[in-house]
Amino acid sequence: MVNFNGRQYFIGKSINQGYLGQVFKGEDEWGSELSELAAKVIEPQNQTYEDV
Repeated sequence: MVNFNGRQYFIGKSINQGYLGQVFKGEDEWGSELSELAAKVIEPQNQTYEDV
């Protein structure tokens, strides 16, 4: 689970990977309902995560 700007996001399994990063299946909580989403984690190219 990830909390961001007061919202909760549930990150699931990886569904794809490309040159720039990985895509994960997930859900977010809007009110009392869960909505499906895809979340992409971008991998920094030739930099550390701290530098990005």
